[in-house]
Amino acid sequence: MFEINLVPDVKEQLLKKQRLRNLIIFISIIVAAGSAALVALLGSIVTGQNIAMSNQDREIKCRSVGPTSPNECTNYGTAVMRFENLNDYLTIQDQMNKISALNDAKLLLSRVFGILDVILPTGDDVVQISELGINLPNATLNFDAQGDSASGIDYRALEVFKNIIRLSYYDYGRYMRYDNESGSFVEIPTTCMDEMVESGIAYGIYHKGAPGCEAPVLSVEQQENMNNGSLTPADEETDNATDGETSQITDIKIRRAYRTLADKEEYQLTDNVDGIRYYFESQCIAYDEEGRINEGETRETCRLSAEAPSIRDSSNGRDSEGNLVLRFSATITLNREVFRFMNKHMRIIGPTRQNVTDSYTQIRDMFTERAAECSPDDEQCRQQVVPNGN
Repeated sequence: MFEINLVPDVKEQLLKKQRLRNLIIFISIIVAAGSAALVALLGSIVTGQNIAMSNQDREIKCRSVGPTSPNECTNYGTAVMRFENLNDYLTIQDQMNKISALNDAKLLLSRVFGILDVILPTGDDVVQISELGINLPNATLNFDAQGDSASGIDYRALEVFKNIIRLSYYDYGRYMRYDNESGSFVEIPTTCMDEMVESGIAYGIYHKGAPGCEAPVLSVEQQENMNNGSLTPADEETDNATDGETSQITDIKIRRAYRTLADKEEYQLTDNVDGIRYYFESQCIAYDEEGRINEGETRETCRLSAEAPSIRDSSNGRDSEGNLVLRFSATITLNREVFRFMNKHMRIIGPTRQNVTDSYTQIRDMFTERAAECSPDDEQCRQQVVPNGN
């Protein structure tokens, strides 16, 4: 069978080029249409951005300086620049933002007396202060004092004083109550707590029902009353709700010290007299592997003073009653954490005494008149041997 090609080679090449030309034209049309659509999309985006920026500019103007026409700023409220005493508002706002940092840096001078109550010996060996200087930023106490011992060896009281400082430590933390709504323990505000030491055991007294101790938000009137001091947790009755209903304040006793970790966990899971669970979460107390208090680790973690007191200028003297005493000057450098406002419910623990410093309201006879130097004709005073040093 024979096939005869009647189309010349030139004609065949022409047809191929026409098909290629048509394909290129078709692709070009598609690309052009896509480009036009992309340009239209970008144009709409730019237009939308311009409209949004214009609205934002108008809102900024309305919120800052106010409208220039009656209906221009109907949805934006009063302009900021039209508030009276605007500078006062801005200053208060700036100070509010710094409250946290200010509280973190604040130091409590009142804790000094609770510290002195623990570190000054009492009983057979007594140390009393005649002059006290306090440097809170450096956490140092400088004082002139006098020591007296029932054994007649006055420097023994000084040695007892130094050993008490070496063995003393502090503890702080948070009182917690179980909240049924959140299903977890929440912190009790510090203003709702008082503390006490009874039979060697520290307790917290929770003033349940006082304003702000249970409700998360106080009314404006309650906030003003608390700010000016007319409404305190110690009030017998208080308006604890915005609807005017009164609630009786109930004092709940919460144990703070636990002998073992199991004792703490058992107390944490036991309902108090009001059917609520409470406990104290310490930031210093450490337990060993057997669950008992590790006093050595606790003392190292929260040591009252990292170094021994500096004793200087020790000499004999006579007190106001004519008794022979040891006169000395001392400098104690304490751990600055003891004075920090943010460390709540601070407690100072010594080998024989402890004191809840945030609730300490009484100053015992730790201060006295300065003892007089030995007179030249007082042989008993001048011949008494007194060690001088640290």
